[in-house]
Amino acid sequence: MMKAACRLLVPAIVCLLSLSTATAARAQLHTFGYRVTINGSTSDWHTFGLRMDALPGLDAFDLPQPPPPPGFPLQTYFVMLEPPTGLPNRWLSDFRPAGESSNGGVELWQFVIESPDAGAGCRLELQDLAPVSSAYDLYLIGANGAAETLSLPAVVDFPVEGATMTRFLELHYGSPIPVVHDSWGGVKALYRR
Repeated sequence: MMKAACRLLVPAIVCLLSLSTATAARAQLHTFGYRVTINGSTSDWHTFGLRMDALPGLDAFDLPQPPPPPGFPLQTYFVMLEPPTGLPNRWLSDFRPAGESSNGGVELWQFVIESPDAGAGCRLELQDLAPVSSAYDLYLIGANGAAETLSLPAVVDFPVEGATMTRFLELHYGSPIPVVHDSWGGVKALYRR
């Protein structure tokens, strides 16, 4: 009796573990990161993107920017377009729910760079941290309002215009439903005894 129960239990556990891994991978639809370097000081990676399990507004995927170390001359952070009241509007990460956009597959993130080194060179690095098969286009909108198409990983250099600079990242994305291809044998294996 015990052997029969184990024969059924072990495949069921393996199946559940594989499903939870696939679900976690699909939940991260698009995850991008950026960091800034000015005069040898480099910020932390800041993450943003779309998740199937994110909620509109503030949720567990939106992390506040910690205070800078004393004397650290560089600060960068996301600014939420509709910030929660009572909290500083400085974020290390900002994730939005996939498929909830009222803008027809377009999302916009605003970020700020603070540095006392006007005229110095600023290097912005961007990466696709969780590449998926869903198509997207990512644009950097500069101080003059011009949009630059980014092919990730990307490095963009520009001068520090003042103590505070604002930039935007605009994401155009397709269907929020990822497609997983599996063979007929893989599907049948789920139902074998």
